[in-house]
Amino acid sequence: RGHQNSLEVMPIFFVLLLLGGVRHPLVAAGLGFVYIVARYFYFTGYSSGDPAKRLTLG
Repeated sequence: RGHQNSLEVMPIFFVLLLLGGVRHPLVAAGLGFVYIVARYFYFTGYSSGDPAKRLTLG
């Protein structure tokens, strides 16, 4: 289920990231990195099975 959530959001995010990266490549790279880190923490919390861990950073 966590993977499906990511697949639903990822295409539109990457399209917008690509469009923004044409004009502001450093900002887009930073936001892409933040997205990857946030997804890591989301998946870690989601796979733990504890809903309280989905909102924390570790």
